[in-house]
Amino acid sequence: MTAPTAHTVLALDTSTPRCALAVGRVDAGVPTLLATDDTHAKGGRASRALSQRLALVMERARLEPSAITMVACGAGPGMFTGVRVAVATAKGIALGLGVPVLAVSTLAAVAHSTPAPTSAPRLALLDARRGEVYAGLYAPQRDGRLVASLEDCCRPLADVLAEVTAPCIALGPGVAPYMEPLTHAAVVTERHDLTGPTPDGLWRATVDALHREGPIDGRSLAAVYMRKSYAELGIHKPKRPFVKSPFVD
Repeated sequence: MTAPTAHTVLALDTSTPRCALAVGRVDAGVPTLLATDDTHAKGGRASRALSQRLALVMERARLEPSAITMVACGAGPGMFTGVRVAVATAKGIALGLGVPVLAVSTLAAVAHSTPAPTSAPRLALLDARRGEVYAGLYAPQRDGRLVASLEDCCRPLADVLAEVTAPCIALGPGVAPYMEPLTHAAVVTERHDLTGPTPDGLWRATVDALHREGPIDGRSLAAVYMRKSYAELGIHKPKRPFVKSPFVD
């Protein structure tokens, strides 16, 4: 699908404990951020009341839903439920409005969530648990875009650091749990309190993805999990014995 010269984009990401929303325009390649909204919640509940927050950010941008010509979705990796919420919501809005969607890496949005004026690569980290991280290494370009020098992955942090050959800045919610090995590897830990992509970071990653990949049909949008869930791996067991209901045959 070929993108028109101008877009009015609604961007959302609920893959982390931070729910980030942004609305903006991209006209002839020039981005203009119109409004943002984000919230934090423990236990991954930031996506609750998502419809109300979407309405709020549209009100701040002074736009009607019909003005949206593209929906950008943080498609993961991240919390499985949060990723599904983002993808399902983006699909619903896009198909309802008859507009395309743009898949955005949540790790790229995290990497964009720092105004640090440095040429050092940015190592975006999310805690994947079980001794692993979701990681992506991005190199800043002169035009402000980020280019992936290590594809987004789910691996033990030691394996990721073995491929980092230059000083870099680590940021994201996966930094705090691994401060010691990161410090030992001489990685600068910036924004270790970042609980997810900021709305500004999501918007910059959206503009980046639009220039690099372009939109797709909403029905083709897929969640990026990078590994099986605990249930699929058989790690989670019922807390109590299964009891069949007497009302079900």
